Amino acid sequence: MKIIGPDQNHLEINADRGRMSRLSIFTFCVIKCLTCSHRKLLPKSRSQFRNLVIFHRRARILATARVVKILWGVRRNKRVDSVYRQRRIKVAASEKTKILGWYPSVSAPDYEVIIDHDEKHSGTRCASLRSLVKEPRPFGNITQAFSPDEYIDHRLRMSAWVRTRLKSGTAQLWLRVDTGDDWKSNDVKPGKFDNMDDRPIEGDTDWTKYDLVVDVSQENTSIVFGLMLLGEGQIWLDDISFEKVDKDVPLTGTYAVSRCPRKLQPINLNFEE
Repeated sequence: MKIIGPDQNHLEINADRGRMSRLSIFTFCVIKCLTCSHRKLLPKSRSQFRNLVIFHRRARILATARVVKILWGVRRNKRVDSVYRQRRIKVAASEKTKILGWYPSVSAPDYEVIIDHDEKHSGTRCASLRSLVKEPRPFGNITQAFSPDEYIDHRLRMSAWVRTRLKSGTAQLWLRVDTGDDWKSNDVKPGKFDNMDDRPIEGDTDWTKYDLVVDVSQENTSIVFGLMLLGEGQIWLDDISFEKVDKDVPLTGTYAVSRCPRKLQPINLNFEE
């Protein structure tokens, strides 16, 4: 490669061994600018010129990599921001459903629990459980637990006021007396559980009082209660109370006498009833 004196206004490049084909127009323009503006930077030999070409080639590679990195970073940041935004929405929703002392079901995304200031039986507000989709599953639930110490060896009655607007399914209060921490459905004992399975609330109802009665004994460790929604609609809960009652007050629910209540005689044997 031959460079013609520093006083020339252009470069004469000898395309020896195909080097001109590998020299980009961008690099040539940069060298041309350097020649015209800063003659002191003009390479004096073949090796200096080769080093200058290599330098600009590496600079272009680094610049391209930098641009790609910046663009990828912008795209990644947008994706990360989107994820964090969704998390913030979920956190905000969970914060919205927090009710002191109560625990909404975390395994039922088709439902939500809110505080309703427009509907109430008394006071200024009540709890509301509603479905979010047309065919929700499995069921929504709001629950609370407390110590049975005050009611040991007594019969306990829970009363609650419920209002419903149901398009399908039912609403059911429930009350359970547990023994131990790990409750299983097979552990239900007579007189310890009522989920209104024998008298579910259906359709649209105004504020109505419902009673659930169970027995509390020495071995019991907790009392758990709540309201569940099975299906599409909205229900409201307010003014729950507990009281000791006499033994002559009948137990409620299908588990009042035995876990699987037995009929005196078989029924509907021809499926016509």
